[in-house]
Amino acid sequence: MRHVLKHILIAATALFSPLAAQALETTGANLDLSYGAFTEETDVSKLTLKGSAEVGFAPQFAVQADIATNAFGFTDIDGQNYALHAIFHASEDVSLGGFVGREDVESDDWTYAGLEIGQDFGRFNYEANFTNGDSDGIEVNNIGIRGGYAINGFTRIGARLDHVDVDFDANGVNFDLGDATRFGLTAEYTPTQGLMTYGELGTLDIDGLGSETYVKIGARVTFGALRGATFEQRGLQDLFPGL
Repeated sequence: MRHVLKHILIAATALFSPLAAQALETTGANLDLSYGAFTEETDVSKLTLKGSAEVGFAPQFAVQADIATNAFGFTDIDGQNYALHAIFHASEDVSLGGFVGREDVESDDWTYAGLEIGQDFGRFNYEANFTNGDSDGIEVNNIGIRGGYAINGFTRIGARLDHVDVDFDANGVNFDLGDATRFGLTAEYTPTQGLMTYGELGTLDIDGLGSETYVKIGARVTFGALRGATFEQRGLQDLFPGL
């Protein structure tokens, strides 16, 4: 599945390339700094610096590039994430995308690919994705959705839900290594155009280990479009509030 998605994205990027010479334009970008930790084990934490930039080839086509670095507290390890999205803006309110990425954690790495959709309707918005990745026989599948409601021009409330399933393939024999579910309630405050602060309170339920509560706070600076880049970043590191 992941290899099929990668080929689709490569073909889409090749299709967009002739348009680049006609109307290449940076349409939006954002830079985030955030910190998250579990409430009972505060040293199980994550400090993240990440950025995304989107370049439009035409009114309907764009490519988004992501980069992120994470510093985990309890394990004292660092991780990086790199991704590329091919985006089709079906209308002013609906965007479709495919993405490929790579994550490096110390000496280990894994690659992933997936599909995504985002939509705005009135004061509501949502974003959903499916991600498939693997490393050394370990396959990870993630389904995620997040959405929000704008109370006014400054404040937005919302929620996110992610489910991760992990399998191991040993010489054609598949073993289920378990799953994890993350659910969070989110709030955003935009005091001025180009600056947003946000927070999240939620739980991470890992199969066999139980559920733990976490908190997350952060700030985002946007450039270009009001929302910055179209899609949020993907990757396994993004799914865990801390390690």
